[in-house]
Amino acid sequence: MARRQPLKCAWSPRPAPASAPRAPPFAQGVMKKFFPPLFPLLLLLSPSCHAQSFDDRMLPEGSKDIYVGLALQSSVGFGAAIGRPGALFPLLQAEWSNGVFLRGIGQVGWRLSESPGLSYGPLLQWQNGRSPTDAADLAGSREIRPGPRLGGFVDLFRGDELCLSGMALAADGGDLVVTISARKSLPQPAAHQRVSLSLALTGANGAHMRKIYGLERGYAPSGGLVNVYAGADWSWELNHSWVLGTELGLSRLGAPVADSPLVGRRSSLLFSVGLARRF
Repeated sequence: MARRQPLKCAWSPRPAPASAPRAPPFAQGVMKKFFPPLFPLLLLLSPSCHAQSFDDRMLPEGSKDIYVGLALQSSVGFGAAIGRPGALFPLLQAEWSNGVFLRGIGQVGWRLSESPGLSYGPLLQWQNGRSPTDAADLAGSREIRPGPRLGGFVDLFRGDELCLSGMALAADGGDLVVTISARKSLPQPAAHQRVSLSLALTGANGAHMRKIYGLERGYAPSGGLVNVYAGADWSWELNHSWVLGTELGLSRLGAPVADSPLVGRRSSLLFSVGLARRF
């Protein structure tokens, strides 16, 4: 496999499919009644492409990059009287020279490609369970058993400025979610600072929609668009060990999700700020 110099952290969003009540890495943004919202900066260190920078090569043999920190996140729903209060969430990302990477508590992947400009590999993500008895607002929803979601990713790099990414994850019962995203790096505003823009679309089949957003009686959505996310982020490497980042994004749910009685606002403005230490 090709090798590279240690990565520079490109703080950028993991675009948010509001797709399942689970732990990181995915953001929910405008969901209600399932669980507290998880915003893109929850994985501030994990850009839309499955690497810490626009470099598609592997780490030098025997090396690793590990980031641990905290993010403060909040949201405001359009037309809502109040927004969601700020909440602290952990930041965690790690990558090893063999291509294995960890994003948050719930996702592990393995970069297998040896070709310049191309990165691909398998993904394993843990989905938390949910019961209609967990909260009064979940009455009538479908029970979700905890378990793994399996899939893969493909990243295409164009120089050090643009990355296009595709990801698919499947679970039992024919559940399938697909996300396509793009991230564009802008000119550096100052030394050790980085600004980028991102766009992501997430879709799911009917099995996923009915399991996550449907009711036992009265609402059975079909497959379609889950979420559209657009955001801008800024990061600053304070020194070799510390990185500060902030992000502003807009999330809008697709009609099959927005029409669910289990969902709150269709559109939300998301804000996050975080600090992480590199080990």
